[in-house]
Amino acid sequence: MKITNTQKGPRGVNAVSGPVLIEPNETVEIDVYAREKDHLEASRWFEIEGSYKDDPEAAAAPTQVTLTNSDGKDGVYIPASEFNAMRQGFEQQASDISTLRGENDDLKRQLAERDADLAKLRSVSGGASSAYTVKETSPGWFGIFEGEKQIGKNMREGDAEAFKGMSPEEQKAYLAE
Repeated sequence: MKITNTQKGPRGVNAVSGPVLIEPNETVEIDVYAREKDHLEASRWFEIEGSYKDDPEAAAAPTQVTLTNSDGKDGVYIPASEFNAMRQGFEQQASDISTLRGENDDLKRQLAERDADLAKLRSVSGGASSAYTVKETSPGWFGIFEGEKQIGKNMREGDAEAFKGMSPEEQKAYLAE
């Protein structure tokens, strides 16, 4: 068949041999399967002369048969091999979900343990919290603040995180240096 690109830019066509790029006003002679007909004609990008090739995949595809069972409901016939493949896929998904639920339960348990440890640490330190806050003063630089007043020099993020992890006593000793 002959296909002419009627557009101002290049356009592609899915030919039997694979994708073909057709330049503006260029005519090519290629074979195209019938399954491409609706797409090519709907695009209005081409002038088409000739006939499409029969689609071997359409002939090889199993036909679906609509059945009506004893209660009058329609159904679709699915070959046993396809049905079994779907069943195996569902069983694998169910197994994966079960595994993920177990992992989620483990993470929840670990989080509860860490929360309990944190509560113990707070009770040992008397629930004291730091009078200092760490804020970013400029991109990549952090400062230690007491209220609204910055105390100490600016520091990088790693040092700021280390400071936040110190106990109130360690923070006071660090600032006294």
